[in-house]
Amino acid sequence: MVRLQILASDAGARVTQSPAALGAVRYGFTLIPAALMIVAILLQRQYTLDRTAMVSAAAASAPPRSG
Repeated sequence: MVRLQILASDAGARVTQSPAALGAVRYGFTLIPAALMIVAILLQRQYTLDRTAMVSAAAASAPPRSG
């Protein structure tokens, strides 16, 4: 397990973050969201919505007609 220590600073004091902490922030804002988007795109490609699927979905969700 990776253990990171991100240092806080007081007002006016500068604190140098470790390379591991900077890397964790960089990966957390770039690679992880990109990987999640790729997974989402691959999953969404399995669901097609053409005219036939729309018509059948609308027919299935329409309330029954009494008449």
